[in-house]
Amino acid sequence: AGTGFPSSSTLAQTWNADLAQEEGRTIGTQALQNGYTGWYAPATNMHRSPFNGRNYEYYSEDSLLSGVICGNTVTGANQAGVYTYVKHFICNDGESGIYRDSVYTWMTEQTLRETYLRPFRMLVEDYDAVGLMSSYNRIGAVWAGGSEALLTGILRDEWGFDGAVITDYCDHHSYMNGDQALRAGGSLWMAGFTGGEMAFETGSNSYLQALRRATKEALYMYLHVRVTNRDYADSIGDTTAVRHAFTTSVFGWRHLVALIDIVAVVLFALAVRGVVIDVKLRKAAKTEKKNF
Repeated sequence: AGTGFPSSSTLAQTWNADLAQEEGRTIGTQALQNGYTGWYAPATNMHRSPFNGRNYEYYSEDSLLSGVICGNTVTGANQAGVYTYVKHFICNDGESGIYRDSVYTWMTEQTLRETYLRPFRMLVEDYDAVGLMSSYNRIGAVWAGGSEALLTGILRDEWGFDGAVITDYCDHHSYMNGDQALRAGGSLWMAGFTGGEMAFETGSNSYLQALRRATKEALYMYLHVRVTNRDYADSIGDTTAVRHAFTTSVFGWRHLVALIDIVAVVLFALAVRGVVIDVKLRKAAKTEKKNF
């Protein structure tokens, strides 16, 4: 069970950053209480048209307001110990038919950076977001989730993003490829129901290196919010706010494996000792027979 909160647009109209942070903390806390450690939200695309079917999920037509309110929501969720996949990176500003699944978005770089990328940059640089979700649409001729210029050039190289990027639901394998997303700088692939083939080879060392990089990014995202949650609990002096236990159990599975290893070594040593003793006894018996 969880609380039904007003839409993101309603929250943005309050211009209240503290309220947004409290909402993010509450959603994060309730998510963990229900067994969830991640959140496929919030979303901070632009209100380009009043007819966009996802406007209720987005904050505003203003990039600064969107960045501040969404950023504080993410901060609150981080403090609770829940990682967020802020979406949709980038320019998912329509929902129905061609506007979501197949649109080619063309614009100047200045427009892209000042309007559409600005809230995401604020999230990465000012609000410690460590998870993003890429979008369905194309930027120019390249699928956003498979764009190296976007996921590596801008997000990681320019903004210093160290977290994980998950694809939006990939049910268009004709142009949404998991290995393309991986090589472009993505971390996780949310594959759809329809089957499809990889765009590139998946057996080279470079592919395995990309998998290792993606694994590191996903682990960093998860561990980062755990530490943020612990630091938040310390700052308010409330240990009950810690949602993840950092201490190991008295006798966990690692201890069991170690015990099995020790027992195996001891048994092996005893077996070797038995063989050595047996050989010595046989030699002694032969020597004794010769003396007779």
